[in-house]
Amino acid sequence: MAGKNLSTKSHDKRIEKIRKLWHSGDRQNAANQCQDILRHNPQYAPAHLVYADFLSNNGNAQEAAKHYQAACSLSDTTAECFLGFAHFLKQAGQPQNAQEVLSVGFKKWPLNVQIARELGVVFAENDQHFHARQVFEHCLQLKPDDWICWNHLGCSYAQDNHAKKAIACFDKSLAFARKSPWDPPSKQDVENISINKASALIYAGETNTARQMFEAILAANPKSHRAWSDLSSLTRCTPKQIAEMEKHLQTAQLSGNQVALRDLHFALGRSWDKAKDPKKSMAHLDAGNKIVRSGFHYDSAEVCDRIRHTPEYFPPEIFSSLEVSENQRKLNYQPVFIVGMPRCGSTLTEQILASHPQIVGAGEITALPMIKKNLLGTDFPSRPEHRSLAHAPEILSQLRDSYLSEISRIVRDLRPDIDPKQGQILVIDKMLGNFDMIGLILQAIPEARIIHCQRNRIDTCISCYSMLFNSPVNYSYDQKELAEFYSAYEEQMRYWHAHVPPSTLIKSRYEEMVADTEVQARRLLEFVNVPWHPGVLDFYKQKRTVSTASMAQVRKPVYSSSVERWRPYEPYIQPMLNAFEQNQ
Repeated sequence: MAGKNLSTKSHDKRIEKIRKLWHSGDRQNAANQCQDILRHNPQYAPAHLVYADFLSNNGNAQEAAKHYQAACSLSDTTAECFLGFAHFLKQAGQPQNAQEVLSVGFKKWPLNVQIARELGVVFAENDQHFHARQVFEHCLQLKPDDWICWNHLGCSYAQDNHAKKAIACFDKSLAFARKSPWDPPSKQDVENISINKASALIYAGETNTARQMFEAILAANPKSHRAWSDLSSLTRCTPKQIAEMEKHLQTAQLSGNQVALRDLHFALGRSWDKAKDPKKSMAHLDAGNKIVRSGFHYDSAEVCDRIRHTPEYFPPEIFSSLEVSENQRKLNYQPVFIVGMPRCGSTLTEQILASHPQIVGAGEITALPMIKKNLLGTDFPSRPEHRSLAHAPEILSQLRDSYLSEISRIVRDLRPDIDPKQGQILVIDKMLGNFDMIGLILQAIPEARIIHCQRNRIDTCISCYSMLFNSPVNYSYDQKELAEFYSAYEEQMRYWHAHVPPSTLIKSRYEEMVADTEVQARRLLEFVNVPWHPGVLDFYKQKRTVSTASMAQVRKPVYSSSVERWRPYEPYIQPMLNAFEQNQ
């Protein structure tokens, strides 16, 4: 036993020298020495970690994974092993597996700040912001002046509809960052936190303060492409500001900075649109979208084919009993789903409804897609066995219980002042892609009501094409693919409207909403079975957090300038128009 301890100590000294070789760039020599250690002691976790890093850097992911797993499973494993394995999994596009690894590491080393912080980050990246906040708050109990963690906590609060709490976190992050002796921030770090705060101010409805903050950031750093992108989304840029962006775009082209090029192209596309120059606007949007589209794999034919065939798994007879509402039990929190395409007027609809005292707007809830993925896999529905799973009572029961439990938690978190004993509360889930799950939703939760928001198809697509989305909307970065996806979505929705009772599914058109807001608001409130409340017409005065792309627009009274906005763009959107014609 003493000999083994002596050997381990010897290896410990050697691995420190190997790490120095690694960090100095002599990685092949470091890897060779790791192999030598592992030949003598294959149970030595630190050597597995360094060798796994070497294999990963050289593109041998399969072997790297084996050594990362070994490093984490051995008795002398360290927090560094778990952090290394999680980083590898994230780089490999496996964020859920990274979360599992870090969760195990967190249980082993609950007082390790870095493990806690990274677990919070991966929770946030997996859209589990409530859990992320819990871990970040634990991390801050361990290290209250961790400015990095305060920034992460602020981002999670912002994404989880707590804008004011997010702003407070960003203020603390900036305060601690400016006096941090242990990890001083770069100028870029401070700028990023400031931009995060400005975005949270928009979410909170403080749009003038946010605009002033973006302008201050740009005064300090006129090259801040992220600030230009956000400012152009918030307001109409001046000719001088547009000229400034064009100048920095040329600089980014010379340097080959693709992220800056992307942000500036989208910013200029939006700015020239507001300046009524569709030709220049679309030239920049085409360039920006091309940069984004080149960065991922997307098979339009495969995706659209699955969307078109989804209704085949949900025959009309399953909807025949939905009208029998008296057999449904009254839920404390009744879900109201808003579905459709991005940029279809859904945020306006949610803001109007959420201005009713009996309705809570919960934004884009990620719970249902995640529950479906866990129960049925990522490719549902596409295989023959999915036909029976689509109606399996145990699947539907689990989906129902998990989803209703989650929205109950969300409402308690968002509105602790609400007591469901005083009357039923309606909860709006505005995850638009849930249109693809209507068959599952209505079998599992027949009490649900679904509002399908729709807008002129070309207006919708141009508006999508002008956006750099935070969440994956892979179909949106090519004119032809965007029109193909819209056509497939439209075809699926025709099926639901043909077979789902109108008491359960209703269409709300954006053009009709802006033309006569009161009539349409009354119609929707009647649909969800709540009494009229005049406060819904003052929706733009509400201070609830709005974190979607339309966050600035819903702070204003209804306007009609977005109706038929596509007409001047007709010469520049021929790929989109041709695709629509081919998919008629």
